[in-house]
Amino acid sequence: MKKMVYCFVILIFIVVIVYAVFKNTKNVEVETEVSDYTPQEEISNAQNRTTLLTLYFVDSTAGKLVPEVRQIDVKEIIDNPYEKIMNLLTDGSQNESVGKSIPEGTKVNSIKLENENLIIDVSKEFTNKCEAGSEEEKNMIYSVVNTFLELKEVSSVTFLIDGEVKEGFEKPFTKLRES
Repeated sequence: MKKMVYCFVILIFIVVIVYAVFKNTKNVEVETEVSDYTPQEEISNAQNRTTLLTLYFVDSTAGKLVPEVRQIDVKEIIDNPYEKIMNLLTDGSQNESVGKSIPEGTKVNSIKLENENLIIDVSKEFTNKCEAGSEEEKNMIYSVVNTFLELKEVSSVTFLIDGEVKEGFEKPFTKLRES
């Protein structure tokens, strides 16, 4: 009998504790303090407007493509981003040991994006400098292709020479060439 009373007292004690815990947890108010984060240095409007852009150029000594990352003001590329990027490629690398990838005198007739395919119409000077199918020509082409394939909206690049498809340029370029 003593055992039964002892078990009954323990059971009542457990029920009272569980009841008290549940009753108090519903009424507990959690205090959260929200404070503003203040950076150590404020970001200027000029810093806020920049983006990083990877351009590919041909390293003439190694004969390979090398990436060059530039910080560009978004305002400069907002209207005609593809033309601006092509102009940056035409201007050449900022690194003195890396030459220009696109031949002097090359003009960009037009650039347009159609269904993730960037169609670049350039003047004949683009292909006049090097022999068709040569490593030099491949590097020149892929400096443009690799640069534009870095953009999310571009999945392939097609070249036209003075508005026409030239031999060797029939299919869009879709793969990055190893640097």
